[in-house]
Amino acid sequence: MRVTFEDQVVNSLPKLTTAFRCVNNIWTRAESPSGREFLPKKLTIITWNMNAKAPFKNQRLLGVLRHIKEKKFLDANPPPASCILLQEVHAAALPTILACPWVRENYLITPISSHGWKSSFGLVTLVSKDVPVSTVFTMKLPMTSLGRQALFTDLHISVSTPKESSSSGPNGRIARTIRIANAHLESGTSDIDLRSREKQLYKIGQMLNGINIDVFICAGSLCSITEIDKISIARAGFTDVWRRRRDPETWGHRSGKHGLPAGRLDKILYFPTPGVKFSSEACVGVTLKCEVPTGTSSPVFVSDHTGVSTDLIILDTHRTV
Repeated sequence: MRVTFEDQVVNSLPKLTTAFRCVNNIWTRAESPSGREFLPKKLTIITWNMNAKAPFKNQRLLGVLRHIKEKKFLDANPPPASCILLQEVHAAALPTILACPWVRENYLITPISSHGWKSSFGLVTLVSKDVPVSTVFTMKLPMTSLGRQALFTDLHISVSTPKESSSSGPNGRIARTIRIANAHLESGTSDIDLRSREKQLYKIGQMLNGINIDVFICAGSLCSITEIDKISIARAGFTDVWRRRRDPETWGHRSGKHGLPAGRLDKILYFPTPGVKFSSEACVGVTLKCEVPTGTSSPVFVSDHTGVSTDLIILDTHRTV
């Protein structure tokens, strides 16, 4: 039966969940921010699709986390304020993330169970412990025959002010609320696939209308396969962080798959906002391979996707963003 936008509206309502913190080797619900936290001024955002259908799920996932820790963050302890968005995490590999010492020591995570996923794989968001998280919710995307969802996280960073004011936090900093959607949109090139992605992006964009949200970002496997997808992104009100003329290939760069050309399927989008600045988007782990059992006949890449990263900074504009 054909899946329609109208049929799924009632099933697309957000569902509140929570972030979890590892305390005494037990993952427990993270407390809501007190308002007294020291807020970071910069946030590194990384998105990476893990390719749930490929073998060596645990080894590949550990390879990605190790690469981020050692190469991207240069073994900084603690790592810089960051949000890591993973797509296509297989349910069997989720315990690998939860057991990773680096994650347990440095990150909040949502979710800790695959119970709410609509297939054998789903979305996972990691937020470093020095970034306060207030709200987390999931939403089933409209017009999906693949169980696609978006995972939203509200977190807080600061903008420096020249002097303290009554609305300032520690060290004269005013908190800004960032809503980040970790998303995996419908794939394919049929008319229904294109329309599905357009509706899904529009639905995600509607979630900007939350109270006191200053910056809205949508990142993940957005499956932007055609030029029509670029039009859909603009129609939904989003701007692409990538500003260079040539698009890098984040998927299919080793060989085309399913008859589709290689392309930049993984993106970081945002709603233009005064005072908000992104560094140039960069690909992460383009040729990254993982350690696998002896005797494996060919190299095992950590994913058929590369990671994508950017840094977010909120400039001092002397006014509310």
